[in-house]
Amino acid sequence: GLRGLRGLGHFRRLRPIAMAVCCVRVLLLALIARAEDVDWSPRPTIYDDAGQKSLYAPEGPVHLLKGSSCNLSPSSSWQSMGQTWLVEYYHSSCPHCWYFAPVFRQLAAAYQGSRVLRVAACNCAEEENRNACDAMQIYIYPSIQVFKAGRDGAAVKLYDVSHTDKEGHAQSAVDILQWLEDRKLPA
Repeated sequence: GLRGLRGLGHFRRLRPIAMAVCCVRVLLLALIARAEDVDWSPRPTIYDDAGQKSLYAPEGPVHLLKGSSCNLSPSSSWQSMGQTWLVEYYHSSCPHCWYFAPVFRQLAAAYQGSRVLRVAACNCAEEENRNACDAMQIYIYPSIQVFKAGRDGAAVKLYDVSHTDKEGHAQSAVDILQWLEDRKLPA
């Protein structure tokens, strides 16, 4: 029965070579895969704003809301800073928020210095802001909303603004500016 296996000696000599070639291939594939790593997120800069993480620079065009100012309560001074507010509620570890942050910065830059519309953001990941985000019923990130001060000083939500179009594609700052203009905002 062993006569048919005479050629095994030849394979035994090749086995170490074949194993070495296989190991080289695996290493080569690992190097190629490492060299072609795909970043599935833009890995944004995370800023520190007095101990809170933020996708937006404290000195930038986006006004940073914290604590009770996140829910635009009458006790906060939000209504004295402008009548209409465009507010993004985000989570600093959310990749959708990372992708939307440059668009929101462009929107804020377009309205920088405006007396009728303020652009602000609240990081719902921060412990200090969680109660306010819960009170505003923020469950999806990013959530963009337009508010106006009511007669009693409390925030009145006018609109939810989608960061995507009907097909689910990301909206540009120009798209959102057009959306606001179509609704006569700021008014």
